[in-house]
Amino acid sequence: MSIGADSSATFGGYEVKPGDNITVIQCSFEGGVYAGFGYFGEVVDNTFDPIDMMEEAEVAVKEPLTLQYSYKGWSSGNDVAVGADVYISEKNGYAADQKTEITTDSEGKFTVSFDEPGVYLVSARAYIEAGNEESGRLASNAYCKVTVTDAAAGPELAQGEPPVSERTAGSAKITVNASTAGSLYYLVQESGAAAPDAARLESEGQTAAAVQGENTLELTGLDKSAQKIYLLLKSGEGTVSPVICVDIPEAEEPLLKGILSNGGNPEFDGSREAAVTWETGDIQFRLKPVFPDGMSDVTLSFRYTGTDGQEKVTEPTTKTNTYFWFDEDFLSIGGQGNDLTIIAEKDTVTQTYVVHVQRTAYLTGLTVQDQKGNPIAISPSFSKTKTEYSAVVLDNVDQIELKATDPVEAVSPEASRVLFNGEASEDGSWTMNLKDGENQVVFQADNGAADAQEYSLTITRTASVTLTVQTSPEDAAFSLYRGSKGIERIWPEEDGTYKLFPDEAYQYTVAKSGYIGQSGEVTLSADETKTFTLEKAPETEPLPQLDADYPGFRAGDDNQSVVSSKTPITKETIEVKWERQTGDYVSPTSGTTPIIVDDKVYTISKGVVYMLDKETGEVLKTGSAVQASAGFNLLPPTYADGMLFVLLDNGVIQCFNASTLESLWVYRDPLGGGCNSSIRYDDGYIYLGFQGYSGSNFVCLSVTDEDPSSTTEEKVAVWRNSGLGETFQWNGAWTNEEYVFVTTTNARKTNGTLCCVDKITGKAVQKIELGESVRSDVSYYNGRIYFTTQSGNLYSYNLTKEGILDTENLIEPLYFGGASTSTPAVYNNRVYIGYSGGESFGAEGYGILVGSIDPDTGAMSAAYVVPTDGYPQTSGLITKGYEEETGYVYVYFLTNSAHGTLYMIKDKAGMTEADPASGVFYTPNHEQYCIASAVADSDGNIYMKNDSAWQFVITRSETYLKEIQATGGNAVLDGGKDFNGSLRDHTITVDAGTESINLKLTPSDGAEVRINGTAGSTQEIALTDGRAEIQVQLTKGDSYRVYNFTVLSGPTLTSLTVTNNPNEGMGTAFTVSPEFEPMSTDYTAGIATVQSSGYIWFGQLNASDTLKAVAVSGVSGKNEGDELKVTTNYKGNKYISVSFEDRTNAATAVVQLIVSSADGSQTRSYTVTLNTKVQLTLAEGAVTNRKSSSADLTVSAGQAGELYYLVQAADAEAPDADRIQSEGLKTEAAAGSNRLALTGLSRDAMKVYMVLKTENDGVSAVCSADIPTSVMLGDLNEDGEVDITDVVQLLDRVAAGEAVELSIGDMNGDGEVDITDVVQLLDQVAAGEK
Repeated sequence: MSIGADSSATFGGYEVKPGDNITVIQCSFEGGVYAGFGYFGEVVDNTFDPIDMMEEAEVAVKEPLTLQYSYKGWSSGNDVAVGADVYISEKNGYAADQKTEITTDSEGKFTVSFDEPGVYLVSARAYIEAGNEESGRLASNAYCKVTVTDAAAGPELAQGEPPVSERTAGSAKITVNASTAGSLYYLVQESGAAAPDAARLESEGQTAAAVQGENTLELTGLDKSAQKIYLLLKSGEGTVSPVICVDIPEAEEPLLKGILSNGGNPEFDGSREAAVTWETGDIQFRLKPVFPDGMSDVTLSFRYTGTDGQEKVTEPTTKTNTYFWFDEDFLSIGGQGNDLTIIAEKDTVTQTYVVHVQRTAYLTGLTVQDQKGNPIAISPSFSKTKTEYSAVVLDNVDQIELKATDPVEAVSPEASRVLFNGEASEDGSWTMNLKDGENQVVFQADNGAADAQEYSLTITRTASVTLTVQTSPEDAAFSLYRGSKGIERIWPEEDGTYKLFPDEAYQYTVAKSGYIGQSGEVTLSADETKTFTLEKAPETEPLPQLDADYPGFRAGDDNQSVVSSKTPITKETIEVKWERQTGDYVSPTSGTTPIIVDDKVYTISKGVVYMLDKETGEVLKTGSAVQASAGFNLLPPTYADGMLFVLLDNGVIQCFNASTLESLWVYRDPLGGGCNSSIRYDDGYIYLGFQGYSGSNFVCLSVTDEDPSSTTEEKVAVWRNSGLGETFQWNGAWTNEEYVFVTTTNARKTNGTLCCVDKITGKAVQKIELGESVRSDVSYYNGRIYFTTQSGNLYSYNLTKEGILDTENLIEPLYFGGASTSTPAVYNNRVYIGYSGGESFGAEGYGILVGSIDPDTGAMSAAYVVPTDGYPQTSGLITKGYEEETGYVYVYFLTNSAHGTLYMIKDKAGMTEADPASGVFYTPNHEQYCIASAVADSDGNIYMKNDSAWQFVITRSETYLKEIQATGGNAVLDGGKDFNGSLRDHTITVDAGTESINLKLTPSDGAEVRINGTAGSTQEIALTDGRAEIQVQLTKGDSYRVYNFTVLSGPTLTSLTVTNNPNEGMGTAFTVSPEFEPMSTDYTAGIATVQSSGYIWFGQLNASDTLKAVAVSGVSGKNEGDELKVTTNYKGNKYISVSFEDRTNAATAVVQLIVSSADGSQTRSYTVTLNTKVQLTLAEGAVTNRKSSSADLTVSAGQAGELYYLVQAADAEAPDADRIQSEGLKTEAAAGSNRLALTGLSRDAMKVYMVLKTENDGVSAVCSADIPTSVMLGDLNEDGEVDITDVVQLLDRVAAGEAVELSIGDMNGDGEVDITDVVQLLDQVAAGEK
């Protein structure tokens, strides 16, 4: 209240004068009493104006508004109301009567926001006890009128901090902050010019793209005077910000231009910074300031952090034409640099400059002596500023010892090392073995300095030439190799250049993902800079990205195979979904482990890529590989990014479009070798190693399709490295962000390596000699990697935070004895591997080891072992699909036994004994050895394959038959075997003449049965012509299952095949016609080549039946009716050996197989006619005079005709007769011996295929001859000549224990390569023999 100028009043006994303010601190309202007066806002000087008690605020929609509820007490000062209730009116309402859930915090504050524009009344109410209305009011209500407006629609632009930097006489940097991405419009004007509006800015100004947040414009063309820059931001939607203005100050004249120093004479850049280098052994840093022309009277002072960590500041000085020395505490001996700040002042101008002092390592001495300690003079004598040296020694010097002096060693020996050819020496010494000719060592100090002076010493060798490489794009990978096959990788020097032998050809590659790779030769006679420009790969339609349940050898990026699906876990629920054979036996047709992509199955066999229907096994598509696939076909294709990467053989990788199976590109490794390690895909690149015998490459390939017009373009490797270890056989890699981790093996199983390789360059960052061979992929779990060895160790390594191997905190390997090639399967700190040999943890022979891992330390211990019937050579499949329900996981391993058995482990953490359910789980119907891992999809199907190219799929079924009863005619189910409910197809044999049988079925609980479409579990089945077909359907809800039963009467065979090999599944198969059907009895079997014997394999329905084989005709040493021996192999399978009478020409043999019932009352006879036919023959040594590109072939024709022949790579798919005639060359052949001159050959091993077409159009069987490689015995470096360099190389490799290919190094032909071969080669070279 207030009193007018001419009025007076008495208030509470006090005479109120005009102008007095009266504060009411207690009042009543509607009969209530308040302890204080409540308000929003602040009270200044303990007083307030009642007019302001109704606060007002304006905010945008959704903009937060924070208010503080305070009150003034009767006798106290201001305080805040804690826990007060907040009320808000309806939009445009006049009463704040809507209670919210908001209350004030410990500071009396609360925050509200509004979703719609309008006017709102906000109020707060406080009680003596927070939230308790009955306790009485603490203060009167506070009110705030809030006007809510629409949110701002346009972008905002604001000055940055600082807005102007690096101002020079002609340039400046302007920093602004944009609220959104868009376009910046800007215009620079003189300071006095009229400010432009937005329209003029857009029409006359310059533009630049803006990002959300900070943006920097680099202005050029300015003058020294003060100017203004006007800017606006235009969003992508077309809305614009207000125009802002930034003052560009007048440019200051720089007070300093640069410095002079022993470490360089740099000028300061626009940010007034410069860098110099300083020797690690010199602590007396000195510099001399350089001033702009005409600049004088500048005061300088210096500031830096001393070696003791304290800030140092020098006194200002005007003595500027001199060197300033910092020789006490600016630098220390070692690699640590420092920053020196220079403060320059003139009149009212102060400028700050920074000199970055970086350390360069120099050596101060070098001594060289021979193996006897005799000194060797070098030229010139050593000086730290001279970098290249040479020395001449006699050939009796086999070894030299170098000692380089790093001045840091005397002060900090722990920080000092010397690198010799990239190898570190802690004490600066190094031993070098010499070979005839020149030898070079490159060395430099390595003491933490930012840079190091590099030195080189050449022993009796011509000075190298230097290749400087520039690539476009700059980050393209350039790799250089020496030798015809590029075995030796030439690594760049520290400055990025390459040292080459003059006038020698080197192979190079340049590659980058998204570009077309290049390869070629480079030969230098002098130092040269070469620029390699890559072209962008053509833009193509992106490949479809497919969902992959199981994309490669392992299911996950961590090289683990942990799935969540519910696979079969009890034997009775197993259902064989389908079976399919995609080839024959082993190399090269046994078929790969499948992968599951896009609900399809992919596998490879005999150079064919198959896409199979996941539900039926039906072939949906096929693709043709450029050659046969790898032996045993253990390793599946790898899917990634719409592509399939397929391992073939001889160092060949082929990429296919996963959707169409069209080829995209091919990679052929120059060293060749088996493709027996899994492919690792990571971010557009694949990594893998090859199993070579004269060097083995580990490679990185970009997956880019560089030439969409070609399906077989030759891919250029991003990089190759043949120095990681001897070879790669089942050594798959794992990658993290920067590195590749891979193991190696060797033929002697004595030493493998663990390598950490830089993903960009291919250089080994770490290489650990393990002293034992490894044939295991690297897997990853919980910050550690895992692999097994062939010496019985399970290894684990921690990784550092930088992502490399932690060699300081080692984990003790878990020794299990025997050998393992399993990739460790790890889940829930449990590890599972298969092993072979010895007695381990109570199990002798073969087994699956279950181990535990301490999650904190990584320590590993054995929990228990599950014995197996064969070697589980591959890796475990883990399903966690039941873990939430039961706590258990289930692990599946296939064994390489004659049965190819699937084992299952039921396990959970803490178990120390195998669960009774663990053990044999499923034996495939087509038994065979198996080197493969089990695979699962998201539906719970398990996929397997064996070495006979059978693909099997089992699934979990809710419905199954428990028991089968067939009565009548002495019915026998499945030959008398126990009923295997996992199989779909079964047989029942009955006596001949049986007219019907009674079939009674017992299904799983709740399943409904239909027999041949009729409901019911019992039915009388009639036979027609001695047989019947029965289909049994089981249903339970959505579960549906079918069993098929074939009823055959009389003694019957179930199968009949003929091969030329007594080992089942091996050799070449005869073609049997017609296709076998148990009730048909006459068959012919033919093969295109001369055979000494044929082998008839058969299966019987009833084990109680007997089989007698008798000769009819054409069987060597047998008359008609003579009995032939029936042999049973180790698996219980039976065959008959048939020897041909004529083993050199076409021959025919007829055999009868008589199957009889146990009592002899019933028989059935099968007649098999075996034919061989050959019209072309090759004598031993048919290929002669082998040269690098030609050879002679002698072939004998049975009669005159036209000889067609086709030459291919040795491992290419064999052509049939039609292809040889259509694609091959033709010549006339006379009866008897014919000589062919084969030309246009490569140096690799090849093969020639031939057919003879006679005058009456008869075509012979295909005949083939191997063309050996043209590699020369004794030519170790494969340069086409045998000389002293080959002697030295053979000696070095024998001394190092390296494997040498017999065809090159076995000089005396004794089957070994040792020192005697070295002596013989030396004698041969010395004698001038070729």
